[in-house]
Amino acid sequence: MVKKIVKIIVAKLNSVYKRSDEDVEKMEYMLEVLFDNVIVLLVAFLLSAPCGCLKEASVCFVGFALLRTFAGGIHMKTRSGCTLMTSSFIIGGGIITKILHIPAGGLWAMLVFDLVWMILFAPRGTKINPINPKFKKIRKVESIITVCVFMIVLLNGSSLWGRGLAIGATLGTLTIWPER
Repeated sequence: MVKKIVKIIVAKLNSVYKRSDEDVEKMEYMLEVLFDNVIVLLVAFLLSAPCGCLKEASVCFVGFALLRTFAGGIHMKTRSGCTLMTSSFIIGGGIITKILHIPAGGLWAMLVFDLVWMILFAPRGTKINPINPKFKKIRKVESIITVCVFMIVLLNGSSLWGRGLAIGATLGTLTIWPER
């Protein structure tokens, strides 16, 4: 369904301004990713609202998404698998942020773990979405900076933002496995 919609949109855009086959392929991929992310967000936020953790899930999403933007991570093989896993991480992170009152020391330990993991294993590409070797070093640095920014936020106390970003980042870190 998403592929069909994307193909129609790109065909319309291409009829206005002709693009190369490679550009068309890139546009289709980017639109598919955009649609997939919108679906994930809708599912996650619609399900987290009745759980009473919409704010918390939103903050966890920010931590999760920012880290994954730079550090990459594993991907599910299907759209439904991706939607299910990412939504579960966001909703679960929101519930954990709301219900579990992790002490500041625990949140710091989580972020230190994230930082060490980024130094050792980030960024992590996949067969479908490989990381260009030319950008690997900069993506690692961006991943490390992202965790450091979350640490700075946590310095301000274990507020909703400090807790949510730490939990979201750790959930994002769980998707970065050492390459075999």
